[in-house]
Amino acid sequence: YLVGLTKSISSYTLHVTALSAPSGSLLGDAHIPSSIHNGLTDFLVLSDEESSHPFIVWLEKDVLKFVRLTETLDAKPKTLKGSSFKRILNIGLNEKGWFVALQQDGSGVVLRTDKDSQGLKQVWEFSESATSDRYSESIYAGGLDKDNMPYVGCVFWSHYYKVLYVYLFDFRPKYD
Repeated sequence: YLVGLTKSISSYTLHVTALSAPSGSLLGDAHIPSSIHNGLTDFLVLSDEESSHPFIVWLEKDVLKFVRLTETLDAKPKTLKGSSFKRILNIGLNEKGWFVALQQDGSGVVLRTDKDSQGLKQVWEFSESATSDRYSESIYAGGLDKDNMPYVGCVFWSHYYKVLYVYLFDFRPKYD
């Protein structure tokens, strides 16, 4: 897949081209209805080894939208219902299908691709990361352990307690 942005008068529009890996022949070409304000930070391409098709995720007027990329580029864009975000963040796990979105209050939400619903799934909310005069803005990062399992971290400074808070979550399945 080749993913690009086309500049319109007030925003950017997604443009996707699908090519055959063995032959390089054109499989499909599509403009995806979108209105992306900041072309450098308001969209991500996500892949996942569990899913055969990547996703494009973008922010449009505080709403998180996404589309699954297929060979024929016939999937329709979807909206994450009930969402109101001000930013999306690449935390280094986009090849695993994971990213963080900042809600309007500044709190971070961990999201990932979900093969069962054919869309996105909220995994965790860092509720203490909301914007406050008591805390600095949170910084997020992701990584993998030796078993290739994802971890997401959140770091912020408490002006009140004068300490650094570090939250590190592992999302490996829990067994009884």
